[in-house]
Amino acid sequence: MQKIKIFIFNKLIGLFLLGIFCFLLISLLTRSEHDPYFGYYTSDANIINFFGLFGSYFAGTVYLFLSDVSYLIPVFFLIFGYKKIIGIETRFITIRFFSFTISLALLSLVLKFWSIQNGIIGNSLLKIINYKFEYLLANNTISFFLFLFLFFITILLLFYGLSLHFKYTLIIIKPFFKIL
Repeated sequence: MQKIKIFIFNKLIGLFLLGIFCFLLISLLTRSEHDPYFGYYTSDANIINFFGLFGSYFAGTVYLFLSDVSYLIPVFFLIFGYKKIIGIETRFITIRFFSFTISLALLSLVLKFWSIQNGIIGNSLLKIINYKFEYLLANNTISFFLFLFLFFITILLLFYGLSLHFKYTLIIIKPFFKIL
């Protein structure tokens, strides 16, 4: 009887996580820059976001802080929800969540350094690094390799946080070594 309760509980938790995935993904995909979010309010009552005001505030705020990196957040809930439903045990969920969160911030930083995106977290971290290590970043070659190394660390943290196997990380990183 206890095994049946655990089985049903895991299925319900998995469905809940997949529900969060759907909400986050649809909110981000239907985000409009004219919808209200943290730091921006409009008197226009026409909210375009599928989930209305709540979805608008979530998507706009997360996009403001992380920019395009925010689209990885639903992936976290998709993977863990799917694993719960099919019965794959995931260990160290708290450590994986913190690893995932740190990897999002670092990825935002690296993409800001390479001028690919412009999120508040990436901007802030880059300003702190420029202030503390200005002498290192003055040399373009050193800063390039420093941020390339940081990118590899970020990918490893991201894959660990998403509970993906290390062999998939090597498949992604291997082409970069051929370029260098």
